[in-house]
Amino acid sequence: MSFEVSEKGPILRHVSVVVPGEALGGEEKKSLAALCKTTKLRGFRAGKVPVGVIRKMYGGKIRMEAVQHLAQVTLREVLDGIPDIIHMSPYRITNGQTEDGGFAFEVEFEVRPTIEATNYLGIEVAHTTESVSEGAIELELQRLQESYTTVVNVDGRDFIEDGDLLTVAYTTVVPGGPDRYTSADDTFEIGTDRFGFLGVSQALLGKKLEETVEVEVKESVESEETVRISVTPTAIRKRVVPALDDEFAKRVDGTVETLEELKAKIREYKEKELEYLRQEAIQEKLLLKLREAHTFELPLGYIAGRVEQEKVEQGQHLLRMGLPADRLPELLDNLDDTLTKKVSTNVQNGVILEAIAAAEKIEVGERDRQDYIERRAGRMGVQVANLRRRYSTPEMAEVLNQEVRQGKTLAFLVERAKVVEIEAPAEEKAKASCDE
Repeated sequence: MSFEVSEKGPILRHVSVVVPGEALGGEEKKSLAALCKTTKLRGFRAGKVPVGVIRKMYGGKIRMEAVQHLAQVTLREVLDGIPDIIHMSPYRITNGQTEDGGFAFEVEFEVRPTIEATNYLGIEVAHTTESVSEGAIELELQRLQESYTTVVNVDGRDFIEDGDLLTVAYTTVVPGGPDRYTSADDTFEIGTDRFGFLGVSQALLGKKLEETVEVEVKESVESEETVRISVTPTAIRKRVVPALDDEFAKRVDGTVETLEELKAKIREYKEKELEYLRQEAIQEKLLLKLREAHTFELPLGYIAGRVEQEKVEQGQHLLRMGLPADRLPELLDNLDDTLTKKVSTNVQNGVILEAIAAAEKIEVGERDRQDYIERRAGRMGVQVANLRRRYSTPEMAEVLNQEVRQGKTLAFLVERAKVVEIEAPAEEKAKASCDE
C-alpha cells in the first residue's frame, strides 16, 4: 500500500491511496477458498466445488467485497497516524484497476481548527445592572396563591355571581340544521369568554341554576358572524384563594414562620437566579467579542453532520411529544438555518477556548469532573448516577473533559474581564417590573 496526504486548505486534507494487486489478489483468494468449502452445487460434493466454477459464478461480487474491505482497512491504517480528524467524507474509487491489478481510492477529511489566541485577558464587557423588584416578589406570591387555590361547591345560593365557576350544558340553536357546538357537561367561568363566544358571561350573570338562556353571540372579536346558543347552568362552584398571611407562608415553606420570612426567601432565590442570568449574559458578550477577534475557517462538513444529528434528535423528541409524523420533515427543514448558526457558534467558541486553555495551561481534575456532573444533573433534573453513566465511555469521557475545560476557561476569562455595570434607565426598570 502507498498513500499521499495533501493539504487543500487550513483544515481540509486529501488522501490518495493505492492498494497493490498482490493484496487484492490475496483477499480474493481467501474469499474464494471460503466459498469453495461452503457452496453447495448440484453435481459436486459438498466442499469440493472447483475454484474456477466459484470464480465464474461469484467473481464480481468477491472482487467488490474485497475492494470494500481493503479500502476500509487501509484507510484506518492511514488515518490512525493523523491527529484531530473531526469529519471524513465517504471514500471514492478513482479507477477500475491499476497496472498491477490493484485499485486506488481517495478521501477528503477535516481536521480540528487550531489557532493562536491573543488579547483575551481584560476584555471590556458592558452589562445592564438589574435588581429584584417588589413587583417580582408580589408576582411570585400570586403564583403561589394560585397553586394553593381550591375549588368548592357553592351551597345555599342558586343565582350566579361574577367569578363563579359553572357547570353548564350548551348547544347552538339552528332551526332545521345540525348543532354546531354542543356539550352536556362543561366548565365556564363568569367574567371570562370561553369557547371563543363573546357575551355569554353577561347573559348568565344574575340568572338561576337550571335556567336556560338563549343568547346571540359573536364567535370571536375578529369575526362578524354570530351564532345563537342555548346555555343551562347546572352547578355553581367558586375558587377559594388563600389569604397572604403567616399561616399561608408556613403552608408553602415549613422552614419559615411569617410572610415576611417567605418574602425574604423568595428575594434570595430571585437574586441567585438574577446572578446566574447575569453571568450567562456576560459570558455570551465575552464569547461574541472573542469570536469577532479570532476568525478562522470553519469545518463545514463537520457542521453539516452535526446539524443533521441535531435534527434527528429533535425529530425523535417531537414525535415522542405527539407531533404527527407527516408534519416533521417540513418543521425540521425550517430549523436548518437556526441549527447551522448554533452549531457554527459552538464550534467557534470551542476552538477559541481550547486555544486559551492550552496557552494558560488550564487542566481538568477528577474533582472538576464530578462537580460539573453534579451541577449539570441539577440543571437537567436527572439523577447524578445516570449522567455519570452517560459519560462513562472513552468517547464521552473526552467530551466531558472538553466541556469541563472550556467551562473552566470561560470562568477564568470572566474573572479577568472588565465588566462595566450600567444602570438600567427608569423606563426599562418599570417595564421589567411589569414583565416580571
